[in-house]
Amino acid sequence: YHLLARALEAQGLYEEAADARRGSIRHGEGEHWEQWGWLALMEFASGDTIEALRALDSARVRADGPEEIRQIDSFFLAQRREGVPGPLADSANISQNPTSGPTYEPQ
Repeated sequence: YHLLARALEAQGLYEEAADARRGSIRHGEGEHWEQWGWLALMEFASGDTIEALRALDSARVRADGPEEIRQIDSFFLAQRREGVPGPLADSANISQNPTSGPTYEPQ
């Protein structure tokens, strides 16, 4: 599923890529925050902000403490710099206060 999701993403088929990513999660990869992070990116890219934020929350829940939460934030910011399409790439910086949850700050 991971390779399928990446191939569909490369073709700009973000909804299909999100479906493939969900397949990866269903088949045993759901405990890894990275899978949820990639799903969030595909949901943002396809325009489904609500599902993207749900996936982002799922990634953060799977983080093992504040350091991994910072790693998640770095992951999303790196994707933004690489030109990932969608609202995340266009208008948001993500910062994390572990005691209050994520905040989204416009540029």
